[in-house]
Amino acid sequence: MKLYRATLEAKGYLHFYATEYLKATRVSDLLHNWALMFAVNDVHGNPELTHLENLRRANFYCTAATQKVANRRTYLRNPVPEDTGAGKMGLMEIEYYLPGSTFQLHILSRDGSEPPTLILYGKKRVPCQMIDV
Repeated sequence: MKLYRATLEAKGYLHFYATEYLKATRVSDLLHNWALMFAVNDVHGNPELTHLENLRRANFYCTAATQKVANRRTYLRNPVPEDTGAGKMGLMEIEYYLPGSTFQLHILSRDGSEPPTLILYGKKRVPCQMIDV
């Protein structure tokens, strides 16, 4: 086993929904460790299995990633149908991280191998580079 401290840098606009309330989505201050483990281990989840079953053969365990330099922006998506059945349209506010945002995490390698240098993370599978491993 080997433990790594790594910095993850988003190379594109990083979208993921931490919370969604009415028509506003927000990213969180942390990148969730389960999502990071799927990305670092390049596991494509099978919906018929639980998360633990999907990650059974995973080599890397990840902690949640904390922000180092993270810049957020929001944009409005227009129009978004409302669920009222009256045919109304509304605006949706979506928050995301800008390219260059960095996060710090720890990665435990079961077999001692180094983590991948590039992963795909988030709703749109944005390339993220592992630096300072």
